[in-house]
This record gives sequence, C-alpha cells and structure tokens, in this order.
Amino acid sequence: MKFDELVTKVRGLASKVDVSNQDFLAVQINITGKESGVFYVEVKDHKISVEPYDYHDRNCAITMSLTQQESSKWKAIWVRHLNFQRS
Repeated sequence: MKFDELVTKVRGLASKVDVSNQDFLAVQINITGKESGVFYVEVKDHKISVEPYDYHDRNCAITMSLTQQESSKWKAIWVRHLNFQRS
C-alpha cells in the first residue's frame, strides 16, 4: 500500500465516525520505511479531518512502519477503533 492510499483509506474510515460528542483531539501518525510519510487525524468543532501534514500542537503521535503485511493489521486497528467510536 502506498502512503497516499493509506491517507485516502483513513479519510474514508474517518468520514463514517460520529464525533459530535468530541471537542478536540489531534493525533499525528508517522509512517516509516519505504512508504514513509506523516499525516494527522484531528477532531475539532465536532468535525474530523485527515490531512497529510505534521501537527505541532497534537495530543499524541504514533510511529509505525507500513509494509504489505502491516497494512492489513493497521486497517484492522482503525476499523476496530472506529466501530467502537460508533457505538
């Protein structure tokens, strides 16, 4: 999976999440390895944004590598998290 594809997938998953009860959260995701990059997931004003930039005033940062094997694990983590948020 390419980095741009990952960001697009995360945007798609995030668009389905109800964040109406969240005020603010900013998480930066650092991807290392062959397909490296950085993006953030931000909840602000009850809206969610996913953008391929670093976020300086974030609440936390997660660093991980992205390989073919890991990309399916990564997606599974997001799906579980987003399903939890929907309940």
